[in-house]
Amino acid sequence: MAHDLILPGAGFPALPGALAVPSPVMAEGERAAARYVEFFAAQIRNPNTRAAYARAASAFFGWCEQRGLALPAIQPVHVAAYVERLARERSAPTVKRKRSLGTRLARAVLG
Repeated sequence: MAHDLILPGAGFPALPGALAVPSPVMAEGERAAARYVEFFAAQIRNPNTRAAYARAASAFFGWCEQRGLALPAIQPVHVAAYVERLARERSAPTVKRKRSLGTRLARAVLG
């Protein structure tokens, strides 16, 4: 399936709460996967927030994969398009939080 998650391999610790690294991140290699894990493990202390952000990130990466977007190709316009789609489907506070996550995660993973 295009948005399947891949569990970290031998060199990758699992995210707290047994969350998995999305396949577009894994496709970019060890450094990207490690930065993804670090973002969730070190930046987000609350386990409920961490789980919610991980679900949101997985949904976003699944959306990107459906459109053939690899991690390095993702631009702010793609995040904006995704957020617009969410705005049509969900409440404003939910969209605002996910837009914030997208910006923070992009900075963390792509460095």
